[in-house]
Amino acid sequence: MIYRHLNVVSSLLGESNRKLQSAIEQVVILDTQMTDLRRVMDAAPHTYNNLLQESISLSSELGNRVQDVNSALVEFARQGYDPSTLLNLTETATIASNISELETTEAMSSLTASMSAFNIEASDSISIIDKLNEVDNNFAIDTKTLSDAIERSAAASNTFGVEIDELIGHISAIGITTRESGSVIGNSLKSIYSRITTMQPAIDALAGIGINVRNSAGEMRPVSDILAQLAGQWNTLSAEQQQNMGNIKTCPSY
Repeated sequence: MIYRHLNVVSSLLGESNRKLQSAIEQVVILDTQMTDLRRVMDAAPHTYNNLLQESISLSSELGNRVQDVNSALVEFARQGYDPSTLLNLTETATIASNISELETTEAMSSLTASMSAFNIEASDSISIIDKLNEVDNNFAIDTKTLSDAIERSAAASNTFGVEIDELIGHISAIGITTRESGSVIGNSLKSIYSRITTMQPAIDALAGIGINVRNSAGEMRPVSDILAQLAGQWNTLSAEQQQNMGNIKTCPSY
């Protein structure tokens, strides 16, 4: 009987020691993260304390480990975002990782690419994830594919007049049909957007079916308008015309 009680006490002490060790390790991790945050962000001392408290609250609210939330916080700070936007971005990236197969770092890359290209404020960053999640829920393409493609093509799409909703539509249409990876789709769209109005073979081919890349004022039309017009005429083209349009050598092959 005595040995049995000793075994129970020993087990309890062992469990207590493990919990204590785990608590100490977490404190060390948090302290290291806060040190990293101070290195990459210049702010008043109370700002760091406030961010830590908000991070703890956010982790509790979303059901994530506080060190994971802090990791995203530090990385966004490293990119130069100020304290007023850090929490919005961290919350969005964490939610993205919770509702999709994206890692937090992957969500961060897609977010920053989209925000930069389409002038989306940090406070509205959740709208990007909402769009991706909506498509994921309703079509045969996942958030990771969409996210990877956006990261690679967002800058080009904005430059050539393609809005974020249109970009997501183009990615989805290609992805559902081809089942290619997001990186392949994104790189393809980046090339298509940049070449369709700048390479003479593409311009001539479009002109041959009555589609001008410039408007009546001589200004370059948004690529999204050109593609929409092409889509509207596609079924009126002969098989030969369709094949010629699809085989223009300026379009990339992946």
